[in-house]
Amino acid sequence: MAEKITAAQRKYFDNRIEEALNDRIKTLKQQDASNVMKVSDEAYAKYLKLIGIDKKLARFKKVDAERKALSERIYSVYSECRRSLDVVQHHSDTPSVYEGSTHESYDRGFRHLCKKAALRSEGITPIGKEIATLKEQMNNAKDILYGINDLPDLLKCVNGILSKANVPMLGDGK
Repeated sequence: MAEKITAAQRKYFDNRIEEALNDRIKTLKQQDASNVMKVSDEAYAKYLKLIGIDKKLARFKKVDAERKALSERIYSVYSECRRSLDVVQHHSDTPSVYEGSTHESYDRGFRHLCKKAALRSEGITPIGKEIATLKEQMNNAKDILYGINDLPDLLKCVNGILSKANVPMLGDGK
């Protein structure tokens, strides 16, 4: 082997040697995979202790289980509140909250629901009272437009049903 080879030839031979040997190495690794897993499983506890993470990992397992349980409970409450307020989950306005969310995500979600609930509680603030009055006037005007007040028997019957539900009456029924 007195002749010199070029860099391209060296690279070519290097690649050919690697291909030939790597294929055999891969095959042997697959054949030895179960033995490697057995050794790994047997040595795992010692390994964790050796690197000093065994106690932290055990504590994390306990804390993670508690976090999951809390997250499930928090998410179920969030979901019920969201449904009761008719807040659509997949809307650009609604924060992303899913089971397993972080505290920050839950916080954003509950703040959003609180805001939605506050928007529905008209009549508490002076502007809210004015909005409620305007809505009532709008409904009264629509009742007149649609002639609901001209049908006293129907109006009385419908308001009788509505009064049992504790909701606003139609027309002049208040």
